[in-house]
Amino acid sequence: MLQQARPRRGCNIGVRPRRCTAQPCTPGPQGRHRRPAAPEPVLHLRCNAGERSRRPATTSHTLAPMTAASPSPPDPLPWTSARLALRRLRPDDLRRFQAYRHDPEVARYQGWEPVSDAQAREFLVEMSEAPFGRPGEWLQIAIADADDVLIGDIGLFTAASGTEAELGITLAREAQGRGLAEEAARTLIDGLRAHTAVQRLVGITDTRNLPSARLLRRLGMRLEAEMPAEFAGQPCMEWHFALEL
Repeated sequence: MLQQARPRRGCNIGVRPRRCTAQPCTPGPQGRHRRPAAPEPVLHLRCNAGERSRRPATTSHTLAPMTAASPSPPDPLPWTSARLALRRLRPDDLRRFQAYRHDPEVARYQGWEPVSDAQAREFLVEMSEAPFGRPGEWLQIAIADADDVLIGDIGLFTAASGTEAELGITLAREAQGRGLAEEAARTLIDGLRAHTAVQRLVGITDTRNLPSARLLRRLGMRLEAEMPAEFAGQPCMEWHFALEL
C-alpha cells in the first residue's frame, strides 16, 4: 500500500533506512526518503515537582499567581464512513496490528520492519495518546471495519507550518481489493478539511507500486515530481503526488 514515513518517536516500529540521492532526507512510519525530520521530542520533567526553591530566610519574595494550564484541544477522531472508522490505535489492537505488519506482501514497499509484541504495544499506547496533528510529527491512525476490528492504519505527518500534510496507508491483505483504502483516504481528506488547517496533502509512492499510484490519482492527486531514491540498498524512483484541500 501507500508508503509513509516513520512513527514520530520512540518505538521506530521497524524503519528500514532509505536515502534520497537528490538531497538530504530521512527515512520515514512506512516510507522512503522524507523531508528532514523534526528533532526527537525531549521529555521535560519537573525536578522535585511541587518543591519551592530555597532562599535565605531574610530574603522576601512574592509568588506569581498560578494560572491553570491550557486545556488540550479536543480530539477530532473518530471519523466515520459507510464501512469504516478512522479512530485511535489501542493496545487491544495488538494481535491484528502484528498480523498485517508481519505480512511480507503488505510490507513489500513499506519502510517499516516487524517488531516484537512489546515494542508494538508501546507504539500503540503512544499513538493512542499522541496529540492530533502536532506540527513536525507523525501520527498513526487506525482503520477499523464496521465491527471495530483493525484492518490497517494511516500515517499522517503534519508539516511545521500546519498547512501541509503527508499520508501513507497500510491495509491488511484480506482487506485489499474492496476499495477500502480509497474510502479510508477520502474519510481522512474530509476530516482534514473540516477539522484542521491543512491546505495541501502529499502522497509519495515507489514507481513500481502501481496500485498505490492509481489510488492517489483516484483521490484527485496530481503528479508533481519523479525523484531518485534508495530503498533496501537498491536505487529506485518515487512519484510525489499532491492535492490542494
